[in-house]
Amino acid sequence: MPVTEIDLDEVLRGELAENVERKDFLPSEIEAIRRAMLPAEKAAATSRKVSGRSAPAGAGETRDKIGAITGVSGRTVEKIAKVVEAAERRRRDDAAGHAHQGSRDPPVRRAVEAD
Repeated sequence: MPVTEIDLDEVLRGELAENVERKDFLPSEIEAIRRAMLPAEKAAATSRKVSGRSAPAGAGETRDKIGAITGVSGRTVEKIAKVVEAAERRRRDDAAGHAHQGSRDPPVRRAVEAD
């Protein structure tokens, strides 16, 4: 049985590594990965900017890195984020009792079509 060793200090990457060799990630899982990785990626980018260093060779946008890890394109990661944000916004509005305009054309669909 093949064994993969990982650095346990990188818990996030460790959790991801144990799930990579399985079924495709669900959009909700991709969004959870994006949200978990985003703070570390932003901190690294800020640190590079402050120190005057440029991004290492082969470094791309965070969405592309997450897409490569999860098996989808960076653009798909971005679309998933927009759909989830629109669904969360609608859920908050529903909880607050706000009516929706054009209930036949929900905000989730409009967020994706706007691209």
